[in-house]
Amino acid sequence: MSYDLACTACGTRNPLGRLYCKSCGTKLEVTEQTLANARDTSKAPAWTVWLRGLRVALTLALLAALILVLRPVAAGGQLGQRTDANEMGRKLTLLQDAVMESRDTRQRLEERELNAYLFEVLKRSPVSSSGLLKLDLRAINARLLEGQLVVVLDTTVGPLRITQEIRARPVRQEDRWRYDVLAMRVGLLPLPRFLGAWMAGRSAGAFDGLVREREVLDRLQVLEVKSGWVLAATSGP
Repeated sequence: MSYDLACTACGTRNPLGRLYCKSCGTKLEVTEQTLANARDTSKAPAWTVWLRGLRVALTLALLAALILVLRPVAAGGQLGQRTDANEMGRKLTLLQDAVMESRDTRQRLEERELNAYLFEVLKRSPVSSSGLLKLDLRAINARLLEGQLVVVLDTTVGPLRITQEIRARPVRQEDRWRYDVLAMRVGLLPLPRFLGAWMAGRSAGAFDGLVREREVLDRLQVLEVKSGWVLAATSGP
């Protein structure tokens, strides 16, 4: 503990052990009375104790959030083979031809075919985002559930591996198919819905290179997500 004494001439508080007042230079008198009036300066005001506790709490919260961000999300979609990727490509060609010829067709796109196709596309054309935080996309995995899909993006930022899980449902808006983001998490850290939608929009840049696929998707009249597969259909004039 540390104490201070009040100068008998000007009242300035001086640390115990000082011989002369730091303000007026008067010799400090150490008597029973001045010692009785000495103030313990080791006891911080209540607000400083509260502030110190708040800083510790914030530091621990940030550390916990960082640990959750760096924990990878497990990909749950079925992984296909090269033959599945080829089958997906064949079905996309059939859909594209039907769109160009304005005729009806229906295709069942299996989960394993979709994931194998995305793997082959990414292997041929690696994806990196631009900007201050550069993300290198390593893998994409889609899990198809009833009425929604769960997409896991496996990325790296420098030496760090960061996964993102986006849960969304397809909706038709202004003659285009868009995705209504239901939930998103970075690593195991869940994000508020508005922040998740914003980040998912930025992560969607990973699919900018799929020009052909996007054109076919926008022209589909039916896009129904089932458990393990997707029903894609076009319609005639």
